[in-house]
Amino acid sequence: MRSIEEEWVSYEKKVIPKDAPPFQHQECKRAFYASAIATLAILHEVLNNKNLSDEARAAIIEGLRSECIGFKDQVEDGKA
Repeated sequence: MRSIEEEWVSYEKKVIPKDAPPFQHQECKRAFYASAIATLAILHEVLNNKNLSDEARAAIIEGLRSECIGFKDQVEDGKA
């Protein structure tokens, strides 16, 4: 299992130009970790909600996955 830091390093290598100024790396890393924090907060809420069935939990998690894939597709199409 990879850590968030390992995911960040992979993202940084793929996305941020090597000649980008230090503040761009810093701001991108902050945004990357903020996204991870938001996702973990949602998952924590979903997994600890006693009123949700396993099926409902799975549907919410699949919705998050679909949202991320949709955004990735928009980026690849130059629309985001």
